[in-house]
Amino acid sequence: MQLLYFIMANSKIGDLIACEHCRNAVSEMEQIDLYYTEFLKDCPQEKLKTWNRLRGMMPSWDELHRKYGN
Repeated sequence: MQLLYFIMANSKIGDLIACEHCRNAVSEMEQIDLYYTEFLKDCPQEKLKTWNRLRGMMPSWDELHRKYGN
């Protein structure tokens, strides 16, 4: 697995596999986000500081749908 991650992180084919999939699967990523939001709803907010900071840095789902057209 380490070799696979290394290749993905350091090659054009890795960029194609990982990044292009994310760019073309905005609806899928949104569904995963909704699942985690529901899953974490009862978790104390002090344990979600990093999660909330990361989500705060992310563009809105509407913006991502407009940008990538799906």
